[in-house]
Parts: sequence; C-alpha cells; structure tokens
Amino acid sequence: MRWSGPTGDSLDDRRTDGQVTGLFFHFSDAWQLVINTGTTIVTFLMVFLIQATQNRDGRGIQLKLDELIRSSEARNAFADLEDASEEEIEAFRREFERLRNGRSPHGRREGRHTR
Repeated sequence: MRWSGPTGDSLDDRRTDGQVTGLFFHFSDAWQLVINTGTTIVTFLMVFLIQATQNRDGRGIQLKLDELIRSSEARNAFADLEDASEEEIEAFRREFERLRNGRSPHGRREGRHTR
C-alpha cells in the first residue's frame, strides 16, 4: 500500500531518501539529530492538524444535535448543555439514571418501555 504525501511522494520514497542521505552523511550524529528533529516537527504539526479537524467535526455534530433538539419536543435545556455547570449536569445525570431504573423524574415508579 502506498501513501501519498502533499507533493505526491510516497512514504517509501521518503524512507529511501532518508537512507540515501544517511549514507551520504555516514549516519553521523548530526544526521541523526536532523532526522529526529524533522520527525518531531512533523509529528507535532500532525497533532495540531488532527485536533483542528476533530474540533471542527465536533462543532458540526454539536450544531446538528442542537437543531434536532430545537426541532423536536425535547427540552431546549439540552441544546446548551456544554455550557452548563457541573451541578446542572449531575442533576440531569441523576434524572436519566432514575428514568433508566423505571422511575419518573419525581421518583414515582413507571412502567418499563421495551423495543
């Protein structure tokens, strides 16, 4: 399997380039330092790129969920849940735990719904 870089070079070509330059510099300490530094910089930049992509995807999903909540009969309080305090989130968690256990939000027993 061949992976293409931004310039169309494959990873195999880049590895071969590193081996050739290593032979040219006799695999010296300076060569190893340059290779390690370059690898670290590329890795660091890739982490930022991946995080930016995940953040953008997360925002898109959040907006879609907000639209679904607002267009349904769900409580609008959930649309801004990411801005809620820890106490509010914990209160919602307890409420849903009671619902999962077959109790109403007010503590009364309800019939279980099955699919």
